[in-house]
Amino acid sequence: ASTLAVVNAYLLHSLPYPSAHRLHHVMYAPPGPAEPRGMTALDWQSLSDVVEDVIATSGETFYLTDAGYTQTARGVRVSPGFLRGLGVRAVIGRGFSDEEFHAGAEPVALIGHALWRDRFGSDPDIVGRQFRANAEQQGGSATAFRIVGVLAPGFWFGRDSHATVDLLVPLRSPVRTYMVGLREDVPAAAAERRITEAAKQVGSDFPPNWTGVHLESVHARYVAAIRPVLAGITIAAVLVVALVCANVAVLLVLRTMRRQKEMAVRIALGAERRHLVRMLAAETGLICAAALMAGLALTAATLRLLAPLIQTQLGRPAPSGASAIALDSTVLLIVGGLGAVITLALAFTPLLAPWQRRLADMLRREGMSGTDGPFMRRLRTGLIAFEVAGSLVLLIGCGLMLRSVVNLVRTDLGYDPEHLVRVRIVLPGRTYPDPATLQGFYSRLIEQLAPQLNVPMSLGSSFPPFYENHKQPLEADGIGTTGLSAGVLHVGAGHFGVLRIEVKHGRGFTNADRPGSEPVAVISETLARRLWPAGNALGQRIRTGERMIPDSPVGAWRTVVGVVRDVRQTYSDEDLKDVYLPFLQAPGRFASLQLRTDRSAAFWLASVRTTVAELDPFVLVADAQTLASENRQLAGAQFLAAMLAGFAAFTALLAVIGIYGTTAYAVQQREREVAIRMALGATGSAVVRLFLKDGVRVLGLGLALGLAGSFGAMRILANQIHGVDPLDGLTVGATCVLLSAAALLATWWPARRAATRDPMAVLKEG
Repeated sequence: ASTLAVVNAYLLHSLPYPSAHRLHHVMYAPPGPAEPRGMTALDWQSLSDVVEDVIATSGETFYLTDAGYTQTARGVRVSPGFLRGLGVRAVIGRGFSDEEFHAGAEPVALIGHALWRDRFGSDPDIVGRQFRANAEQQGGSATAFRIVGVLAPGFWFGRDSHATVDLLVPLRSPVRTYMVGLREDVPAAAAERRITEAAKQVGSDFPPNWTGVHLESVHARYVAAIRPVLAGITIAAVLVVALVCANVAVLLVLRTMRRQKEMAVRIALGAERRHLVRMLAAETGLICAAALMAGLALTAATLRLLAPLIQTQLGRPAPSGASAIALDSTVLLIVGGLGAVITLALAFTPLLAPWQRRLADMLRREGMSGTDGPFMRRLRTGLIAFEVAGSLVLLIGCGLMLRSVVNLVRTDLGYDPEHLVRVRIVLPGRTYPDPATLQGFYSRLIEQLAPQLNVPMSLGSSFPPFYENHKQPLEADGIGTTGLSAGVLHVGAGHFGVLRIEVKHGRGFTNADRPGSEPVAVISETLARRLWPAGNALGQRIRTGERMIPDSPVGAWRTVVGVVRDVRQTYSDEDLKDVYLPFLQAPGRFASLQLRTDRSAAFWLASVRTTVAELDPFVLVADAQTLASENRQLAGAQFLAAMLAGFAAFTALLAVIGIYGTTAYAVQQREREVAIRMALGATGSAVVRLFLKDGVRVLGLGLALGLAGSFGAMRILANQIHGVDPLDGLTVGATCVLLSAAALLATWWPARRAATRDPMAVLKEG
């Protein structure tokens, strides 16, 4: 039920917008390649027969300055289609009018419910009130916004845990449309063809092999990254339920077989067989119903506690919020239906036992030795083999994930991510419009922070590690166009020391590497070998194709002053061709301060915010977190490994219990036979071998079925494991040996007990 609740919250619940199934992302090119130019001129009015809402957005941070203190607010500039397509409504006031999207109109805003409550004291007369805010991308003087409405509580837009919107303001400049709401019953493929035709008419600089505009469901895009994890957990959970049912079925059959004398007595006293059927069905039904109710109660309590943790491990909030990870009507309906089917099947399982034979035969055979018929033996063998097979599949999956986690942990990233804190900083564009002003602020910040923090620190760009590197074409002096692309990273002085990246040759960057100094670069070992396999890279000149800021030295010829060891920006990074540029020679508005420290991220966040506020209160210190907390790939692998380990351990225990129970039952049925064999001279080891022979047959069948099932099941995990073949022989072999040892022990123990009993005592009991 808990697995179903998570799957329901992410895959079955739609995003919290009306007609969310009609919302699609517009992709003008596949991820990575450049998009065609001129897409802002696309005439969406001509596509109104297939597209109902055209949605454009531009995220921005606002600084609210008129309440005696500065507060940051997450804002989104939106087009008119945003309000209609996402069903945005105001619980107080109104939305935007069409005139308010025109340039020169009065600045207006819709404010979030939390901002209305916290900053404006839940003022019921908030409509018409003004506040002053400085837009991050504009800088300069603050703008006076008039409030026209308050958004509904919990309005959600975005992809991460900070998706709450504080401000919506009209978008008054043309930007690309990246989301559309299709008309009802219009297929996405038909809309793609129409939009592609329109794009061809206005676009230019189409990339080679451009295949047209593609639409992707907004919901599908949101959950795409976690689908494999949810699929793996769901299959494991379904397998566990099936194994539990098989185990319960075996136990119910054995329980009924033990009650043959009771059934005979009831029939002798006048009970009809239909009465016995109702009794057995009612007993099983009550047991299953009690188990179902207890399981639902436990699941509800567990989900309330673990919902925030589940969202953290999956790396994104549930589309409808954490409250959606619960036993809602959909989950209860599905669980109730499955529970009813399982209860009905198990209720009639006792009818498979051969207790329906004639009364005289039952009484005559009571207390005598005997064995089940071929049907019962085949039934027990099949159920136990199924348990062994399912346990093997889960154990192999668990083993692969555990080995994958070990491989991830052991992967040499080329740097030490432990005890690193990253604080993100954003400068307003209007106040810092060029490299000189940016470099001036960063230099003052470093001078202020260095003596105050007194820990190793470096100021660089906001991305890698643990993010895909930005690739650029590379040219080398004397070689010309190399045909290579390299990852370009902007790092500060001390970066290599803070991350403990070994400098193999030359030097790293210093505070002297700033505008006006010689443009320099540091490259990775792999790139140095590819460009100059027989010579020294130091003193050579390279340049990349990147020009982030006009008139910046990025893109100019740079002298290689150092070679550092290869670094994997992500665990799957196999390229290893990286170029490091001094951040202060081409600074950007988005930066991150990296600190090597044993203290918490929250401690340093407060210190950095205080210092930044002294320099410029309009500079945003966005957040602070440990670098390890951004390691989503390792966290996801650990989460899936933990889930599979729990499932595998439980199912293996069920299989062992099932094998032990059936062996103990078989031993009890044949105890007189065993006593006679031993009285005639059979040894205890011979008796044990007798039962082990049957156990090995069942075990062999289960292992064969499990290996066959693993070939298909492991394909699901293929993209989730790292450094391990999905059919790794060592993992499969070790798992088979472990499960076989446990199964044989469960067979040997009751057989050994039967072999140690006194034969004469057993015969006298009969």
